[in-house]
Amino acid sequence: MYTFTKSFLGFIALLCIGLVSCQGPQGAPGPAGPQGEPGSQTVALMYEVNNFNLTASNKWSSFYTFPAADPIYLEDVVLTYLLVGQDNSSGQNMDVWQLMPISYYNPNGTLSINYNFTANDVEIYASASYTMTAQNTSFTNQVARIVVVPADYSPNGRKALNIDYNDYNQVKKAFNLSDASVKKLTPVAKTKYEGPIIY
Repeated sequence: MYTFTKSFLGFIALLCIGLVSCQGPQGAPGPAGPQGEPGSQTVALMYEVNNFNLTASNKWSSFYTFPAADPIYLEDVVLTYLLVGQDNSSGQNMDVWQLMPISYYNPNGTLSINYNFTANDVEIYASASYTMTAQNTSFTNQVARIVVVPADYSPNGRKALNIDYNDYNQVKKAFNLSDASVKKLTPVAKTKYEGPIIY
């Protein structure tokens, strides 16, 4: 019995060694798997709105829709920058852009320029700590740049970049955006709600 068990265990050990050390030619590659789901958008988009007005006549709101063909998703984030001046300290005129919301202080109180967005549209609007009238509030001939950032790369996204999203120029450089790629948007009639959202 002892001899049989010893022989059997020896045979098993040799078999294991043989199986581990055996190596034949590599087989043919298997068939390709099915096409996966489309990945998330990794390209930022940039738009510009020129000469927009926030006045009593449009209820201090300017509303824009994104082109239907542009790949914008519900999870994406929209950043809206207002042109607030020019800087020529470097010897050339450089546009200065500031991320909204932006607050202005005047004798009546605080005026805020802000925005909201969906995957289809963006609204730029004014709100104030005082009652706005045609006489005390008029924000005209303004320019804004709108950058749509893929959700993964947004400030709180899992692939957020190590940049200051408040800095338009850093965002522009990080996403390889150029002035030549800017698409112009024109205001349209607002359809989703009446009047700006007041916070």
